[in-house]
Amino acid sequence: MEKSDLTLPQIVLVWLYFRFLYVDKFRNSQRLTLYVLHLTKWINLRKHSIPRNLQIDDLLKIIDSLYNFRFKKKAILAYLGMSKNTFNHKFRECLEEKGYQNKRTFTLFQAYDIVKVWAKDEFWYRLEAFTKAELVEYLHQRNYKKLADEFKTYLGDEKIYKENDKFSPKMIYSFLEHIGYEKDEIKEIFFAKYYKEV
Repeated sequence: MEKSDLTLPQIVLVWLYFRFLYVDKFRNSQRLTLYVLHLTKWINLRKHSIPRNLQIDDLLKIIDSLYNFRFKKKAILAYLGMSKNTFNHKFRECLEEKGYQNKRTFTLFQAYDIVKVWAKDEFWYRLEAFTKAELVEYLHQRNYKKLADEFKTYLGDEKIYKENDKFSPKMIYSFLEHIGYEKDEIKEIFFAKYYKEV
């Protein structure tokens, strides 16, 4: 692309990302996203008051107030790799607590609100549940008995381990920290499934 092909907003956008990546002058990535949305004319910052300490929840609510994005429950199930029954079982308490139990479609914020219960904050690239078989394989060929004992120590109760074949990424992250894994090692375990597929 020649220099003359770039429009002013595109030039500013490239500059903003450069500043964010190399100088990190933005308070957070949500604020950067907001500026990008403003430059691409998705949001007019002159018309909306923006909280000083902008969080992801605030950003999604702003987008929801401007655009009518809707996500069907089926789309969320596909995103999480779950059947309807598994979803209803794993998320019943969360959906009731948030008043979403009878919904079939969700706003962007509501979809995020559901998924964040399941996923570890900065590990959203892995949203599928971990299986016992997968954990046994990844954790240095440990046997099922050893895994069960570690879960019992972690949860203080063997019942949850026995009654479930799949576990949320959020729970597994916490479990791996509990048994002594460092963040980089946990990241490798979260990515291991994708390494195999390549």
